Amino acid sequence: MLFCTASCLSFGYSFKPLHLLTLFVFLLTVASASTLSYKILIVFITGISVAYLPIGLTYGPIDFNSAVSFFYTDKQESLGFIRAIPWFYYLGQSAFIIVAVLIFNLKIEKIKYRKLAILYLVISFSSTPIRLYAKNGDITFFSSGIPILRVVTSAIENYREVAKQDAVLVKGLAKPDDWAPTEVDSHYQLYIIVIGESVRSDYMHAYGFPVSNTPFMSTAPGEIFTHYISAASSTQTSLMNTLALRRAQQANMNNANMTDAEINNNVITLAKKAGMATYWYSNQGSLGDNDTPVAAIGKHAEHFLFLKKGGYLDEEEITDASLLPKIEKGINEQKKTQLVVIHLMGSHPEACMRTQGRYKEFLQSREISCYSQSIRQTDKLLSDVADMAKASGKKWSMIYFADHGLSFQNAHTQYARLLHGNKYKQNYTVPLFITSYDSTRREINAQPRSALNFLTLFAQWIGVKDNLIKDRCDMRSNTVCDDQDSIIKFDKNMAQFSTLPADVPAH
Repeated sequence: MLFCTASCLSFGYSFKPLHLLTLFVFLLTVASASTLSYKILIVFITGISVAYLPIGLTYGPIDFNSAVSFFYTDKQESLGFIRAIPWFYYLGQSAFIIVAVLIFNLKIEKIKYRKLAILYLVISFSSTPIRLYAKNGDITFFSSGIPILRVVTSAIENYREVAKQDAVLVKGLAKPDDWAPTEVDSHYQLYIIVIGESVRSDYMHAYGFPVSNTPFMSTAPGEIFTHYISAASSTQTSLMNTLALRRAQQANMNNANMTDAEINNNVITLAKKAGMATYWYSNQGSLGDNDTPVAAIGKHAEHFLFLKKGGYLDEEEITDASLLPKIEKGINEQKKTQLVVIHLMGSHPEACMRTQGRYKEFLQSREISCYSQSIRQTDKLLSDVADMAKASGKKWSMIYFADHGLSFQNAHTQYARLLHGNKYKQNYTVPLFITSYDSTRREINAQPRSALNFLTLFAQWIGVKDNLIKDRCDMRSNTVCDDQDSIIKFDKNMAQFSTLPADVPAH
């Protein structure tokens, strides 16, 4: 029974006694019929459970977002994924193996009520497929609520779905954009977008965090949005649906496919149609031919640079500040109008990798201390980019926002850390700040704004109108706008941000 309990808990699903009972009865029934089959099952269950146990305890069950991350991941991100798992979770693997060894040679000659046990198993294993067929008219591969089978099913089905949608995205990349601007009235010569990574706004001094880790954002004149939420809580899904056109958003669909974002119709292609010179500088990886959707958007730019590529991932961590010389060169090019996009590693877990293990003040745990320090580093980069823009002598404006937030694990302990999640408001509450050469005072926009409508804000910012972009509301005005509460969860389903619970506060 202990073995079955450990297996059911290994995959991050909610614990259900019925699943435990089903696995227990199944193993007893197999053991009484064939010792060899029983041993094979123990090895199979142990192998999968032990492999996934630390991941399940840290990140939860496999879902569509997991498949997206795996499909588009690189070596560095994989190492960060593994390093973020608390070391003591690996002890559970050893304990599981010990239990498996103890029951490996279990011999059961016969069990009472064998026919009743088989009938129970038939009902148990068929209940989920029947329910899914009644609900959806379809049965997925090996449909079952039993965790050991469900994790295999989820991995196969979600990976297939991502691969299918990736094929659609690849086709979309090959298509020309559909932009046809009806008006272009740019107020500035230089437009800069800085995309932060994994920053929840309540960890920023500019948003009330008691540690002074944002001296630039806390004092620079401009507009600070206090209720901005990301499109999703993972990089690829969030930025695809932030930077590319989403006509499906107007239908408020419950199921938000990756392909709802028209990847050919994005901020870069819109800027190019408006006559701007475009630049994309990234400290996140480019995988080459099978690229991530976000990197693919970046490669629409006339000038692009990815500091992390294939073989370089084996080298030491590259800091975001390494982008600055290239950014300065691009800013100083003599063009009529420019769009410069900068994509940072920012505060991506594990935060101490971003700060080389250094931090200014200790906050509860080493990782939380590094997280605050990583935000300080991003704020310094924003200040440096603003100084470059000033030195260029151009009329400039800069937007900074983050792709998503994070949530606590092991809160209130010395092992506290912030990881990807999708259950809490803080997984989506991120900064949005706009400043410019002619900003003279600090303004607060306290109205809800969703990144699913970022393209409207972007078009208004660069002074472009296009019939494909809904323009029913002034996104920069401190007034109520419709449809600003939607987010996309890990399972692709859309939800209302306002219905989510709050995570542990930053202070």
